Amino acid sequence: MIETRCEIKFIVEDLTLSELADYLRSHPAHFKEIHEERTVNNLYLDTLEHESYLDNLEGSPNKVKLRFRWYNDDLRKVKFEIKKKHGEVYKKSSYQVANYNKKDPSKSEMVWDSQQVLNTILASLRPAALTSYRRRYFESANRKLRVTLDHQIQTKHILSYTGLEKTSGRQPLPLRILEVKYNVENEEDYRKFARNFIFRRNKFSKFVEAVRSL
Repeated sequence: MIETRCEIKFIVEDLTLSELADYLRSHPAHFKEIHEERTVNNLYLDTLEHESYLDNLEGSPNKVKLRFRWYNDDLRKVKFEIKKKHGEVYKKSSYQVANYNKKDPSKSEMVWDSQQVLNTILASLRPAALTSYRRRYFESANRKLRVTLDHQIQTKHILSYTGLEKTSGRQPLPLRILEVKYNVENEEDYRKFARNFIFRRNKFSKFVEAVRSL
């Protein structure tokens, strides 16, 4: 599955999660919660030269992130994702993992023809960082804008290629990340939304924060 959309991030430190949710509901776009809150887990991959990390750290307009993602503690529904950024536009390709190997992701089994994709990519990569956070989901009344609220953000740096339980981390970050997501053709809807929005855009990468936690 391939998704293409714009993503705009805002860092919020002054409002509680409940205040943020109330603010979205009272916004002229009339957001409502559309999904139960859940934990998002990501295992990011990078080269030995830390190419992905450096691209994100330096703010390159064209970036690639590769990760395994799963929700809550359900390792039966892990996906391998390739996320490419060109300016404000993101393209994400997702591949279903049939058998995720937690101790050594390079030995994970993919569904059908996805196996060759994984084998080719993992040949030059290694696990680099783990992130975990709670996420809430909102959608505008016209269904053209989606907003996610991330909190209790935890980051860890991988200490070895195998044995992913051996990590170093730190306390959850004391901030909340609000992210607006929309299809390119709905740019005008985002502009209307932004005119009635009280927060400033920020650059923030959970992946970068995880690597920095070493």
